[in-house]
Amino acid sequence: MSFPSAVAEPTPSITRPSSAEQPCMEMFEEKQLMAVQSMLRQDLLEEKRRIARLCWKMHGRGISCSQSAASMCNYSAKEAPNMNVVESEEVWQERCLLEEAARAALTTEIIRLRNECASLRAKIECSGQSKMFVSTRF
Repeated sequence: MSFPSAVAEPTPSITRPSSAEQPCMEMFEEKQLMAVQSMLRQDLLEEKRRIARLCWKMHGRGISCSQSAASMCNYSAKEAPNMNVVESEEVWQERCLLEEAARAALTTEIIRLRNECASLRAKIECSGQSKMFVSTRF
């Protein structure tokens, strides 16, 4: 049994030459809005990290951060039971972001301290070797 040997050819797309050559204005606006949204998200993340670092510094100095953190919340204790699931999830996402910012601040501090420690070790080794060099000259 033989099948017909007809091959389907692709249908050419019908586009206007002007639209293919020049992207439409909506495309530029959408890209611009996406870029602005991305920048705003980055700025927001950086601000949250700064807040977490400041809270961590306050905690290190024995100052309670709960009052300042409570003042950042937009709802009072009366409104808390009326929160729906979406708002609750947003609160947890916000807490998660703050914890991630605090973790990033701690990681940065650990890296700084490791570098400082490595520098001090190098200075100690350098001074120890120079003392041995001086003592072996005599």
